[in-house]
Amino acid sequence: LSESEADILKRFSKVFEQAYTRFLDLQKAEAQVREAKIESALERTRTQSMIMQHSNELDDTLRVFHEQVLLLGINSAFSFLWLPDEKNDRHIFWAAWAENISPTQFIDHTTTAFNSKAIDYPLDRNDPATTQCLVDWKGNEPIVSYHVQPTGVKSYFLAWQELIDGVENLKPENFSDGLYYVEAFMKYGCFGVMVTNDLTADEKKILGRFATEFERTYRRFLDLQKAEVQAREAQIEGALERVRSRTMAMHKSEELFEVINVLSEQLQRLDFKFDSASFAINNNSDDLDFWLASPGQPYPAKIYIPYVDQPVMNNVNQAKKKWS
Repeated sequence: LSESEADILKRFSKVFEQAYTRFLDLQKAEAQVREAKIESALERTRTQSMIMQHSNELDDTLRVFHEQVLLLGINSAFSFLWLPDEKNDRHIFWAAWAENISPTQFIDHTTTAFNSKAIDYPLDRNDPATTQCLVDWKGNEPIVSYHVQPTGVKSYFLAWQELIDGVENLKPENFSDGLYYVEAFMKYGCFGVMVTNDLTADEKKILGRFATEFERTYRRFLDLQKAEVQAREAQIEGALERVRSRTMAMHKSEELFEVINVLSEQLQRLDFKFDSASFAINNNSDDLDFWLASPGQPYPAKIYIPYVDQPVMNNVNQAKKKWS
């Protein structure tokens, strides 16, 4: 090159240096915007998790997870949870999807209805798919992707039939070119998506972050579930104590009317649905005295029923002989 041509190239080099510096700045800014968007999506899942007041609200939380996955451009036909319980040989599959649209048509939650469903299955360790899930869960790979060839699509949907039966967008003919299901593992199982194209490395990392977030969500769910069991037990024990107290306060046999009345009231407080509550007493014969209280009735009643050879009375008498 001549001296002038070399000088021109140096000048172009400096301009390209400026252009590339600009490119790196834009790339960094785009990464920051993307990260802010991801963190915002995760924050929405955290918020939904924290506002759970009852364990049955996990459904709503899973729908929010699926919505946020779509908002981040991961075109999941449905998102799913796999929650194994090896101790009791059960596992739960939970799926969430958007109704009446394909994932690529998703804009925002204001125009889209979400649905979800969970099914509790026996944990069949002889089933190849279940065995593989257990292997992957206990393995060292946090995220696993599987490709279902076009010839295997029908079998894949058959396995999910009970969960997604009747969902218009989730039918084998809509995935005739094959599909991928990608699973991100966590302490309680996995959070996954079903997509037509495999996720990129960055998208898999995002899915892993969602799985970590769901682990926190499920821990909260288990805490709520435990608290509900404890509250229910306290409620039951309180009801039993009221019946005990009224029983110990009896001074006359006729006051059994009050005891059955209190029993009826306590069962109603525990949300039992019944027509009547009763004590059946047969002291020295096969005849029965029923001390009976019914919801909505102001007074309990005592009914004498002479013995008749029929199943109910025979069962009562058999029970008496068993415990006497």
